Parts: sequence; C-alpha cells; structure tokens
Amino acid sequence: MESLFALGAALVGLTTCLYGYRLFKVMLALWGFVLGAMVASEFALRAGLTRVVAVAAGVVCGIVVAGVAELLYMVGVFLAGALFGWVGAGMVAGAIGAELNPLLALLVAALVGMIALGFQKAIIIFSTSFNGAAATIAGVEALRGHGGALEDLSRAAQGRQLLARAALGLAGVIVQYAITSKGVHHGPPPPPKK
Repeated sequence: MESLFALGAALVGLTTCLYGYRLFKVMLALWGFVLGAMVASEFALRAGLTRVVAVAAGVVCGIVVAGVAELLYMVGVFLAGALFGWVGAGMVAGAIGAELNPLLALLVAALVGMIALGFQKAIIIFSTSFNGAAATIAGVEALRGHGGALEDLSRAAQGRQLLARAALGLAGVIVQYAITSKGVHHGPPPPPKK
C-alpha cells in the first residue's frame, strides 16, 4: 500500500511540475474540495454524528468549497506563493546544512505569498514546478525504500535529493514556460456586468 501512495505522489508531483500552470484552477478546486470535505467530516464526527453522515457532510461541503475556490483565486495564488517560499526556505536550509527555523520559514512564505500576488504567472509556474519536483523526488525515494525526512538522510543523500529537486524544478519551469502554459491565462474572475 505504501508503494502505491509513493507512486501516486511521484505521478501527481510530476504532473504538477510539468503542467501546474495549465491545471492551476483545477488544482484550486481539488484543494478546495479536499479541505472542505476534511473540515466538514471532522466537525460532524466531533459532533457525534455517524460516519455516513460525516462522509455525506464532507462531500457536500467539499463540493461547495470547490465551487467557491474559483472566487478565491487570489487566495490560491497567495497560498501557492507561500508554499513555494516555505519549500525554498527548506531547500536553502538543507543546502547550507542548517536546521529550518519555522518562524523564519513562515516569514519567507508570507513574503513570497505577497510577491506572488503581483507576479501571478511566474509564481504559479515556479511554485508548481518546484513543489511538484519535491513531491516527485520524495515519491521516487519512497519507492526505492529511501523515504523519510530530508534531515534524516546522510549528507551525500541530502545533496543528491536537493540537486534532483532543483534540476527537476528548473526543468518544470522551462517546460511550463515553453510549452504547457502557452495559450492559458488565469486571473481573478471578471467583475460582474451592470
């Protein structure tokens, strides 16, 4: 079962790495569905409702939140940038052999999230490329039996993983800019006509 999850992570990561900008709105809706379903089902279970009711509440809430995700496009852009900032801070800390300071990583994430609002296409492409690369490499390493946190690996293994993440992330940026983002424009929905 673990190898199935690892394979899934690698495939979803690779798809995100190479097609992230093109699939961004679909990914927002998917993230919205998952978040809405998780929150609603958790509240239903904590309220003492049955599992069937919790699942039904999760599905309904997930569908609603997925539908609202399009309206929250700018929040999604901010979060994509913030995730890119967090992963980048972790990669830099790993590259210099330092432990990731969560407060510093959070500040970097917030800053990159705010920058993302002004440079949406670039941040979405960089974020999906490097986050997808990290998921792909983690999935491949788990398939090889070398899973676990980056900090738990030897220095040589850390270096190889960071190099692989960086190389695949850069390749994802190039592929997205040159091929997969052509003809696609995302942005907030237009204001309603009066």
